[in-house]
Amino acid sequence: PAAHALLLDCHQLEPRNPEWCERLSRICEGGDAIAWAEKWLERSERKHRGQALETLAYLHLKAGNLQKANGYAFRLGLGRDCDDKHHSETVRGLVALRQNKVYRAGKHLRRAAEVGSTPVLSS
Repeated sequence: PAAHALLLDCHQLEPRNPEWCERLSRICEGGDAIAWAEKWLERSERKHRGQALETLAYLHLKAGNLQKANGYAFRLGLGRDCDDKHHSETVRGLVALRQNKVYRAGKHLRRAAEVGSTPVLSS
């Protein structure tokens, strides 16, 4: 609770700073986490939107909002970053599994495993 209050104070002092929205999205749960992650995405520069899209895809997947999870994952996969492509395909595969679309899930999860090597995936 103290961290939440401090981050809210920081957000009030710097409402356009995406860092506070990011941190709030990570300590909140459910709909609050999604709302902060959406603000984080809105306030982020284009080149820094991958993490917000990834977070939104996983939060919506966890909440059972499969269409939104798939949409954010699709947007995440449009970039060139291999880590983003990996997470995009992973979420899309998990969405397909939850929809009992096993063949489609296999395609996405296979693609997730076949992305190029990156510092994050290689560590």
